[in-house]
Amino acid sequence: MKFLTDNFLYISLLFVSGGMLLWPVLQRRSQGATVNPNGAIALMNQEDALLLDVRSTDEYARGHVAQAKNVPAESLATRAAEFASSKSIVVMDADGKSAGKAAAALRTAGAARVVILDGGYAMWLAAGLPVKK
Repeated sequence: MKFLTDNFLYISLLFVSGGMLLWPVLQRRSQGATVNPNGAIALMNQEDALLLDVRSTDEYARGHVAQAKNVPAESLATRAAEFASSKSIVVMDADGKSAGKAAAALRTAGAARVVILDGGYAMWLAAGLPVKK
């Protein structure tokens, strides 16, 4: 017990830093399943998955994946039911960080399988995959 009281500051620092390291992992896990760009292409080819781009219309106009359907994230909550009947949906945002809310809205609307494109549009570009401007 003396060890704990003498080293309280160090022990607290250990727990805080450990929590900070685990936070991104736990947050990502709560968003749901993710796929890389090649996995998204496989889902689109094999399961006829819908690629849903939730970036703003301006971002979409600057460049997008040819097969992607644009529904800005702020309007997705009201339109999620339109896409619920799709067998599989791949949600793509700008960088993979904000697609979790869109995926959750789609799941709430009844979509059977929703996955997030890991890294979003930025990862698609980094992989050298084709885009339409």
